[in-house]
Amino acid sequence: MAKKRTRREPVEKTHVIYSVGASLDGFIADINGGVDWLHEAMVKGEGYGLQEFNASIDAVLMGSRTYEKSLAMGGGFGSSIPCWVFSTRPLAAKGVTVTAADPASVVATLPAQGIRRAWLMGGGKLASSFLAAGLIDEISIGLMPVVLGTGLPLFDGGIAPTHLELTRKEEFKGGAFGLVYKPKSR
Repeated sequence: MAKKRTRREPVEKTHVIYSVGASLDGFIADINGGVDWLHEAMVKGEGYGLQEFNASIDAVLMGSRTYEKSLAMGGGFGSSIPCWVFSTRPLAAKGVTVTAADPASVVATLPAQGIRRAWLMGGGKLASSFLAAGLIDEISIGLMPVVLGTGLPLFDGGIAPTHLELTRKEEFKGGAFGLVYKPKSR
């Protein structure tokens, strides 16, 4: 994410994209929040569309545990594009906006800031709250050929059945698939 923060013209709507890697059994991380399994499943030299995706994103939205795990892995959000971290507990954070506000309130502020596309990075609980509020415009899953058996789920409760429409699919080296869905009601 090499974008530099610049003042943007307001936009009509911000599109929220929940984009994650997932195991075949529907987990986005192991039981401790780790994603080593994901990196091990990735084939060297395969881009998985990540560079193009990252270039299309104007902001990042994530839960506090995802933020803490990303920092532990060497990630740094907020320096190149705006980042909101949702947390109801005190959180030492630098270069990001920590908020206890509900997702709808935060998303409502994004168009005025010129944010066209926001990456909902995770985790599953936050994604469930976004989906329940009708805030997710696209679900992009990097489905990896791994069965974890247990872990942190793609969605973590609190949602009604939501029917999706497959809008794009792509096969990658090593048996991984990129699947992009949108809620049918949109």
